[in-house]
Amino acid sequence: MYLVNRLSAGTARLATLAAPACLPLVVSAFAPGVAVTAIAWALAGVLSAYQMIANAAFVRAVPPERRGQGVGFAGAALVAAQGIGVLFTGPLADLLGPPVAIAVYRLAGTVAALPQAASWRRHEATSSRSDQS
Repeated sequence: MYLVNRLSAGTARLATLAAPACLPLVVSAFAPGVAVTAIAWALAGVLSAYQMIANAAFVRAVPPERRGQGVGFAGAALVAAQGIGVLFTGPLADLLGPPVAIAVYRLAGTVAALPQAASWRRHEATSSRSDQS
């Protein structure tokens, strides 16, 4: 996270890190062994450092008088989403096995993140053009 913060150009890099953050764990489906699995999890962790940028951008976007409420709502939404994930992951893991369930959800996360990343990039490009005019 330290390096992402130091090397990042701010929110412009968010989409670049967020979209592939789930992808390394897709290898779980192939039972690659301990070394490859450890590298995949480490890489996923490194790519997940985008969350620091996203959290800071979120806090800056919420009006100061509403920040506590906004952060509380975001935390509650995260816990709810994680609970829903657990609700659906158990049956999928029972059906396909944990490594395949991890791969399915990580692939789904990547697919879901791609249009959001493209939207973020368009927003950044539009914002920078309007700032220059």
